[in-house]
Amino acid sequence: MINILLVDDEIEIVEILKTLVQSEFDCQIKTAFSGNEAIQLFDQTKFDLIISDYSMPDGNGAALFNHNKKRSNLPFVFVSGGYLEDYHDVEEFFETNSLNSYIHKPLDIDDLVLSISKIIAKDSKPLGHCHVSDFLVLNYDPCEIDIYLKISDSKFVKIKNKGDSSIEELKRYREKSKESFYCEKSQLDTYLKRIITTQLSHFENAKSENDKIELCGHAIEVMSSSIEFLDLSEQNQLLISTSTESALDCFIRDNTLKPRIEALLKTKGYRISHSITMASICYSLASKVGLGQEALVEKLIHASLLHDILIPEEFCHIMDLGQLSITSNGAKIVRDHCSTTSNLLSNYPFISSDVLNIIRDHHELPSGKGFPRGVNESSLSGLSLVFNFCLSVSDFLYYENLDKENVYKLMDVLQERGFNQGHSQKFYLEFVKILKKAALIG
Repeated sequence: MINILLVDDEIEIVEILKTLVQSEFDCQIKTAFSGNEAIQLFDQTKFDLIISDYSMPDGNGAALFNHNKKRSNLPFVFVSGGYLEDYHDVEEFFETNSLNSYIHKPLDIDDLVLSISKIIAKDSKPLGHCHVSDFLVLNYDPCEIDIYLKISDSKFVKIKNKGDSSIEELKRYREKSKESFYCEKSQLDTYLKRIITTQLSHFENAKSENDKIELCGHAIEVMSSSIEFLDLSEQNQLLISTSTESALDCFIRDNTLKPRIEALLKTKGYRISHSITMASICYSLASKVGLGQEALVEKLIHASLLHDILIPEEFCHIMDLGQLSITSNGAKIVRDHCSTTSNLLSNYPFISSDVLNIIRDHHELPSGKGFPRGVNESSLSGLSLVFNFCLSVSDFLYYENLDKENVYKLMDVLQERGFNQGHSQKFYLEFVKILKKAALIG
């Protein structure tokens, strides 16, 4: 019997894939919800095939792919919502194993079955009964299917009729027994496709909610005109937009954070414009300096959207405390907002410690002349350094058009802040390459 390792951080996707694959193939499936958990299972168990998402906490799909590549090089099926060409930590995916395949979410059932069929022989099961996930049955109205309990290999007893949406009886069966639920294989595809459609609808509704709070207003217009020099592909722009919308949807679902995010998005001016601009600059630069993994880019985008949510609009443009009287109340607000914001956001479990550190240190400079701590680059993480570099760039772009004349003003600002030396130099040099490609410098 074939052993399959199935990995995704969304339980709905895990249960859909597990139910589908077991209905089509004679196999055993072990599941994991993160890259690192999957790697542990990989090292403990002999598998024949891996099916994995890319973007997951605690180790992404690339970590698992590269671990497999160095060891067994099993056939690997990515099922992900992103684009393979944007996963810079996944190299030579199709060349590594000719049986590797990539399925784009939202999931197409026929594509997945076809891809797996190229790797393992499709089971010639008759149209009889197949296992259906308890989780799916109890969380997604099973009105399309008859549900059975298995008495023996050849005998099944029906406990719910097709068209009956009630699940109370099913819950009682589940409380009394651990026996699995089964359904007729001929009914299963319709049920799974409806669940997938429901998931897609929820995603579209989340996007609509973001539209209601005018995400795509003045800030996006400013961003579009200021970052043309990045020459982002349509796919990259879509990935940035999707990641930004996904982050905002996550923040807005929390009732205590929602008012701050809505206030940010409804304003016009420096704060929202440079925050949205930064998301694109961070993506473009991070992907060129080895920080382009989806999980890392997500952290940079989260920090871009959150780093100034507590500071009043009148002070958020201050990049140097020397711009204010050191005894003024404004100086205290500006000096303290980094740590204040980081401390507030530490109460939200969905905001990672890396994001909190970026926000705490977002006004520190490689030269040591930043604030509030005045530390140099040796005390800053790589993510903080690239974020702070992009902050300097986005600040400049808010006030100046980037042309052949002004570009050298920007380079002077970056050099003065120490970004052309030490660990920060690689960001500076990659940015120079971007400017050269845009024909802004010789």
